[in-house]
Amino acid sequence: MTPYCTTTQESVVIDGCDESLKNILLVDDDHFFLFSLARHFRRIAASLNIYTTANGKQARSILSTVPVDLVISDLKMPVMDGMELALWLSEVHPQIPAIIMSGCVDPKTRAKLDQKGFPFVEKPQDQRKLFDIVHSLVSARSGARINLTSQSSDAEKR
Repeated sequence: MTPYCTTTQESVVIDGCDESLKNILLVDDDHFFLFSLARHFRRIAASLNIYTTANGKQARSILSTVPVDLVISDLKMPVMDGMELALWLSEVHPQIPAIIMSGCVDPKTRAKLDQKGFPFVEKPQDQRKLFDIVHSLVSARSGARINLTSQSSDAEKR
């Protein structure tokens, strides 16, 4: 058991627009990377509920109770890796899109991801590419648009 193996929800709402909320599940065993990615999402997309967890097994638990719109998962994790999670999603929740990330992926795994239609982003991720994929997947699923353009606060500009 890892010490940071906790599931958290971080909700950011502007003007109480509950009807526009989207739920994104971030899955990565690297606690620092997970925190950083969640923090970045909170800064640029105020209407998102961000759920975080450390592996695919924990992600499955969240998916059984939360109406998730999108899963972004690391590929290599203990307990249940990103490929297993993505394949499970395609069978049990085919309406939920998934993006897979990794710093190192072999050609066979990459081909399998492509074949199954899972977008792949290299880590450290190209943030613009990641957010372009997120925007297109969530928008296509819901017909709604979420604003993923960077909105720097005065504190961030300093």
